[in-house]
Amino acid sequence: MSLNASVRDVTFFAALCLALSAIEFMVPKPLPFMRLGLANLPLILALFKFSSKDFFFLVLLKILCQAFISGTFFSYIFIFSFFSTFASSITMFFLHKFFSQKISCIGLSISGSLANNFVQIIFSKFFLFKDGIRYISPLLLTSGFITGIALGIFANIFVKKSQWFDYFINNKSFPTKNIQTEPISHNSEKKINLYLLFFVSLIVMLWFVLQKNVKIISVATVIFFIILYIKNIIKKKKPPQILPPFFLLLTVVACSLLQPFGKVLFQIGTFSITSGALFAGIRRGCIVIGTVFLSKIAISDNLKIPGKIGTLLTQIFNDFEKLSSIKKAVKTQTFFSDLDSQLLHTYLNN
Repeated sequence: MSLNASVRDVTFFAALCLALSAIEFMVPKPLPFMRLGLANLPLILALFKFSSKDFFFLVLLKILCQAFISGTFFSYIFIFSFFSTFASSITMFFLHKFFSQKISCIGLSISGSLANNFVQIIFSKFFLFKDGIRYISPLLLTSGFITGIALGIFANIFVKKSQWFDYFINNKSFPTKNIQTEPISHNSEKKINLYLLFFVSLIVMLWFVLQKNVKIISVATVIFFIILYIKNIIKKKKPPQILPPFFLLLTVVACSLLQPFGKVLFQIGTFSITSGALFAGIRRGCIVIGTVFLSKIAISDNLKIPGKIGTLLTQIFNDFEKLSSIKKAVKTQTFFSDLDSQLLHTYLNN
């Protein structure tokens, strides 16, 4: 199947979003929850050339591919990511469209970051923290503002000095190529098992989300983690981490306890720990992390998607594999020049 030049640019930028997500883990962060948002850099750069159709197509591919790779496609995390990323992208798109001469990459980045945070706050109020979100909001908005400035400064420098971006912006694009994709054998026993696991996981997820009993939800979450752990061991993958979801659970429970209701279990000074707030926090936290575990169980690397969408995803992951070498080539001391030279080399030799 053939992809035209503009679509190839979009798939390359989508792959770059994924590669920069991997690089971001290398960048030291003063606090664990703070993210520089390097994966949003391609979105800012795309504003300078992409049409509105190609830009929002890139946004959609970024969301879907990141969810597919992280295994959060059918979790609450995906809902957060989907709406917050689109809010950020729409904000940056219209600011650039109508105020391109008056706003720099720094302004775009800050605006996009704050729009992202506002949507996350709204969804967190409904899904996670309820009224306790008011205690988290100042921290989210402050960190978003700081990281927005940092990414904007980097984007400004990149736009002015990058050889790859100069090459790209001067009407240079990928030539049209024929992309070969693997034929999908639906009769294969392995494929059948993968699709069976996929659909069974979705059915279990529906039962899990609708479950009201806190004990059942808690036990089910632990079982999902064990199954995911065994799956990764069998596939010789890195076992899932337990600390990040555990700390997320603690955060949700702590915020829930700030709005006490129900029977008082015990008191710490003047602060009451109530059964209603405790169980509500445990249920919300377990549902969020449990759906992530289930989503990762459902999605397999060998689960191929047929048709044009499958072709697009195949090309993105091919580009991502090539761009992954950037992570090894980039050094902290010469981050900018290493990133630029690797991008130019990959783009010219793709």
